[in-house]
Amino acid sequence: MAGALFIVRYQAGFALLGYGIWLLCFNRRWRLYAGMVVGVAVLLAVGMAADRWLYGEWVFAPWNYLQENILHARMDLFRHEPWWYYLTAPVLEGGIFFGLLALVATLVFFCRHPRHVVTWMLIPFLLIHFFLAHKEIRFFFPALFFVPWFLVDLFRGQGERFSRRGWQWVLGVLAVLNLGAMVYNLAQTTPDISFYCMLRDYCRGRGEVVALNLAEETTYCSRMQHFSGEPRVTEARFYLPRNLDLRHCATSAELEAAAQQLTAAGRQVLILSADSGLADHSPLTLRKINWSPYPAWVVRYFNFNDWTRYAVRSKNAYEMVESPVDSADRESGRR
Repeated sequence: MAGALFIVRYQAGFALLGYGIWLLCFNRRWRLYAGMVVGVAVLLAVGMAADRWLYGEWVFAPWNYLQENILHARMDLFRHEPWWYYLTAPVLEGGIFFGLLALVATLVFFCRHPRHVVTWMLIPFLLIHFFLAHKEIRFFFPALFFVPWFLVDLFRGQGERFSRRGWQWVLGVLAVLNLGAMVYNLAQTTPDISFYCMLRDYCRGRGEVVALNLAEETTYCSRMQHFSGEPRVTEARFYLPRNLDLRHCATSAELEAAAQQLTAAGRQVLILSADSGLADHSPLTLRKINWSPYPAWVVRYFNFNDWTRYAVRSKNAYEMVESPVDSADRESGRR
């Protein structure tokens, strides 16, 4: 199991290191160590075989990952965060109530159980991420599975205090709100999937549709990546319609020229942009395609202060509309 964990997520090696130190300190079982060496070696071999099959050559992916991301600091090309990021991010991204409670419960568990195997596993895993310049809260997801247990341990022995009627009402309301939020989020389509569905519906029944965007802009279909000193556009084509031709332009002038040329040739053109007001100031004649990841009834009755726009404000699609002058010119050319 330790070997399987490592080959699917190399960062878990820090947790496994803590586990190994805990074994040496508190649970010396040499037969167990010998069996673990064999098990880890077998799973590493399986991982290397899978890499040979998929990469097409023999590689040692854990070393490549360490070399590129840590030794060559490739991961720092994304962004840098301060050392205290992981003390505030759980609260800001996990919700003030639950995020703060989860953070407190984790720290209390470490203090109450300093010799516990989970403490020895998670502290190295968590601490090493504090020293990395690039930080994201998702890096802590492996530790998130322990949070329900930490919460139970935090409130253990407090049953009498929370058995009072007032606390029962408070906990009951919180449970109902939490259940409602869970059901809504599980049933609600994510913004990116909604965007792909919009493109699929738009392209259905049409010929080839050409989608243009600036290479430097991030959309649901592409983003610029800077690796090895050579910037390149990475595309997410899995969900795109088969009749959608995605093209990238270096400058706005190049994009406008390509859109006009394709439209003049009778092609259907879409422009993907992070600019929510592109149609108002672009020299092109554009019609914005309105879409939303939220159900129509939510937008109609609960869109206070237009909050639904925040999920889609940087992901916009515009249809190139032929101007009356262009249409007249093309018609006269046919005659």
